[in-house]
Amino acid sequence: MKQTQTPQLDRVGAKKLIRNIHKIKNNPNYDGVRLIKDKNKNIYVLTYSEHSGLILIYDALTLEYCGRVITKVTEEDNKKQAEIIQIRLVDEKQNKKIGTQVMQFAEHMLKSQGVEEISLLASKSRASTKTSILEHWYKKLGYEQTTHFKHIPDTFVKSTLKYTPAKYDTVKSIVPCRVQNQLTGKRFLLKPTKRADSYYNRMLEQTLD
Repeated sequence: MKQTQTPQLDRVGAKKLIRNIHKIKNNPNYDGVRLIKDKNKNIYVLTYSEHSGLILIYDALTLEYCGRVITKVTEEDNKKQAEIIQIRLVDEKQNKKIGTQVMQFAEHMLKSQGVEEISLLASKSRASTKTSILEHWYKKLGYEQTTHFKHIPDTFVKSTLKYTPAKYDTVKSIVPCRVQNQLTGKRFLLKPTKRADSYYNRMLEQTLD
């Protein structure tokens, strides 16, 4: 079997990553940003908008769209609840250990808004095997199946929400030390200036979430 080669983040890729994070962090529509890696070490950026309830998933180096999660927050009897309306990954990004990290990010951001309970409706696929796999995944994430939630059948509910700290809390934490030195060392810069050196140092230290 041919093994998948693990991608290495080089200086060019790190510059793209830094520029993209800078662009996203300066977008007022995003209230949360997180970097994750899939099982092949490819890097993705997750963004969350409190206003729209939308989590978007992008390739961190190309900003190619990879998927989304749609959430809706409501309040009843002074208790905030959230519904996950849709979870979608483009086909080629499925089964790469992205989904669990995206759901952890969703739970983290919703809890930070004061949400106490999350529900989602089980997707009924024509392929019963696929439906069974999804239901097993929901349960693994801590959701419990119920037929009594607001009289809606096939609903999964999670009432014990957790903050899940980001594994990569700064840009620096995801860029290899060797590449960091290349970005900030003057001999590697095309035009070695204090301004360029300062920019990369500042961006590498930029916090996420």
